[in-house]
Amino acid sequence: MREYFRMVHGETATLRDFMSHRALGFPLTNPVLAREWAEGISVYDDYDRACRIAARFRFRFGSYLARVVLGDESPVECRQTSRDKHPYTIYAEP
Repeated sequence: MREYFRMVHGETATLRDFMSHRALGFPLTNPVLAREWAEGISVYDDYDRACRIAARFRFRFGSYLARVVLGDESPVECRQTSRDKHPYTIYAEP
């Protein structure tokens, strides 16, 4: 089992909270990150780290954290996408 935390905008997460930036209509600002923009969502593997990041960005990406659990056999791709060891990107349909 893999456990991650995603910043969401309400007490109850919605489909919109799990949509890629492309699906939300945000422009691609860095072509190197085209796949992350088009297919991914950012998550953290550590609850405390996710809380600190949310506060650092003044809760712009959400005031709540949703727990995302992927089973060991889950076909969903998830990989570390930063030099920091805690951020990951999940590539999947919302």
